[in-house]
Amino acid sequence: MKRIAGQPEKKYNYLKDLDDKQFPFLIADILFFIFEHTEIRVMDGPGDGKRDIISKNKEGRPSITQCKFHIDFKTSVSSRETDEIVIALMKFNSQIGIFATTGKLSPQAKREFTNDFPKYELSFLEGTDIVDIVLSSPILTSVWINNESIELTSKTLVFPFIIRDIIADKTITELDFNLTKEAKIIKNSVSKEYFHPYRSPNQITFKESGTFIYCNNLIYIGAIKMHEINIISESVFKKIIESIQNQYKLFSLRIGVPFLAKVETDEFKEKLKFEIQPITYVINEGKIYLEKEYVIPNNYPDCIFPNRLGHLEAPWAAWYLNNINTCLQIELMLPYDIQDDVQTLCIKETHLRKLDESLFYAITKEQYNQLESIFDVNDLPNWNCEFGFDGHLIGWLHPFLIDNSSFISFKTDDDRLVLNEDESIENEFRLKTIEVQATLTNFSFKTCTTKKAINISELTNNPLFIEPTSLKYTCAELYHYFDNIPSPVLLKDRTFNFICIWDIPSFELNSKITKLINKQEFDSVYNVSVNFEVRTTHRETNKYGRLDMIYKVSLDISANDFLNRVLSEISLFKDMVEIIIKTKHSDAVLKTEYYWNQEIGIYFNI
Repeated sequence: MKRIAGQPEKKYNYLKDLDDKQFPFLIADILFFIFEHTEIRVMDGPGDGKRDIISKNKEGRPSITQCKFHIDFKTSVSSRETDEIVIALMKFNSQIGIFATTGKLSPQAKREFTNDFPKYELSFLEGTDIVDIVLSSPILTSVWINNESIELTSKTLVFPFIIRDIIADKTITELDFNLTKEAKIIKNSVSKEYFHPYRSPNQITFKESGTFIYCNNLIYIGAIKMHEINIISESVFKKIIESIQNQYKLFSLRIGVPFLAKVETDEFKEKLKFEIQPITYVINEGKIYLEKEYVIPNNYPDCIFPNRLGHLEAPWAAWYLNNINTCLQIELMLPYDIQDDVQTLCIKETHLRKLDESLFYAITKEQYNQLESIFDVNDLPNWNCEFGFDGHLIGWLHPFLIDNSSFISFKTDDDRLVLNEDESIENEFRLKTIEVQATLTNFSFKTCTTKKAINISELTNNPLFIEPTSLKYTCAELYHYFDNIPSPVLLKDRTFNFICIWDIPSFELNSKITKLINKQEFDSVYNVSVNFEVRTTHRETNKYGRLDMIYKVSLDISANDFLNRVLSEISLFKDMVEIIIKTKHSDAVLKTEYYWNQEIGIYFNI
C-alpha cells in the first residue's frame, strides 16, 4: 500500500461525508481494485452473520471482511469488535479475514488481532489506511473523492465494444433498440489499445484503419459501485445479444477495457482507463461461449493437457484423449496486423536485412556450369533458381535465412525487439562473401542487387522473400497464452489433428500395409484427410507407425461440441487401422501416450 504524505488529522477529514451505508461499498471497491478480489458480495445489515463482505482473494480462496463504521474516526476499536471477524470465519469455514474500520486500532489491539488466532490469516484496514489507498488509486479517487471528501459520486462509465459477424468477418455497428434508463449506446472512436490484442476484420474500412476504431460504446450514468462492474455490464450485454441473435446466428462480442469519462455531445473527455482485460464471447444459435472455450477444448472429460512444457517440447504440445489413447494437436491460423504484431514485423525486417547482407549474382547457364571448377564443394552457392531461357540467379545466403531454428532468437533492447546475433558467425559469413566476390571478379561475374534478386525470384517457384500474411498458433500458445492472441479470432482456419502412434518392431519401410491404410475411406460429414506413414524413433532403435486424422473444423461449432461428434468415428477408424496393421505385424502395440512420454518427454499426469 502506498503511504500518502500528510498529518493523520487532515486525512480523517476525508471521511467526514462517508456514512455507514456507503462504507462497505467503499471497502468492496478497495478489495476489487487493490487486492484483486472477485465474486464480491456486500452482506451489510441485520442478520448478516457477523460478516459484511464475502469474496474470493486473487488465489481464489474464500475471504470474509468485517466492516465497522464509527462516526468518531478517532475511536479506538475494542478487541470485542475485532473478535467478531473470527466468529464469522469459524461459522462460515473460511481462513482469510479482513477487519475494516473508520476508527483506529491501538498497537496492542493490532498485535492481539494478528497473533491470538494463528490458524487464520488476519489483516486490517483502519481510517488513515483507507484514505491512503483511495488517494493512491486514480480509479478510486475518481469515483470516491468529491473535493476533499470520500463519498460515492456519480460518474459516467463507458464500455467500448464491437460485434463481429463471424461468417462474413464484418463488424456490426448499426444497433437499434432501447436499454435501461441508466444506460445508452453511442457510436464513437476509441483507441485500439482498449481492445488489445485486437484483430481487425479481413476487409478493413476507413473506420477500422489507423490506431483508432469506430465502435459502439455502452454508457452507464449514475452512482457506480466498481466491484459490481461485471454485474452492471452483464445484464445490459445480455440484452444486446438477445436483440441481435435473430439477425446474426453466429457472431462475437468483444468488450474492451472500460473507462470513466466525461461525455460532452457524444465526445469522450478526460478518460480514465481501468486495469481490466478485454473479453470476447462467441454467440452461436443463442448459446453464449467464452472465446477460449469455443476455440479449444475446455474441461472436456478424459482430455488432458500437460502441466509442464519445456521450450524444446512446446512444438509437440497436445491434448491427450485418454479413453482412445490418441493425441490431439490444434492449429489456428490468423492474418496478422503489421501495426499490432511487433514480432512478425521484426522477423520481416530482419529477413530483408539479412537478404541485403547476402550475395547474389545473375549469370548465364554457361557461367553456372563453371562454378564447380571455380569453388570447392563447401564454397558453392547455397541457393539458386533458373529464370528466362538462359538465366541463373545464384546466392550465398546469410545463415539466418538457411536455418531459422538456430538463428531466429529475439531480445528486448530499448523497448524494441532485436535479433540475437552471434558475432563470430557474422564475421565468418562476411569474410566468405568478400572472398567469393574477389574470386568471381576474375571471371567477369557481375553481382545482382537484393531488390532485383527478390523480383527475379518472385517469378520462380523459389522466392527469396514472401510477405507474411498469417500467423500460426499451436497448442502451447492456445492453451497458455490465449489472452495474447488477437481477438476476435478468425475461426475459418482451425485444424484438429488426431494422432495415433503404434510401436511396430518389425515394420518395413514402404510397406504395402502403409499404402493400404492410406487408401481407406474415412466416413465423416466433416472435411477430414488421413495420412499413415512409418518413421524411425529418435533413438533409431525401433520403427513406429503414425496415423494423422486431420480435420478442418467449421466455424459454426465449439471445440467441445466438435469432440462430442467425432470421437466415435475417430475411434472406429483407429481400430480399423490397428486390425490392418496386425494382419501382418501381430506384435504391433498402440503406444501414443508412451511415445509422447519416452520420445518427446511430455507427461500428461493421468
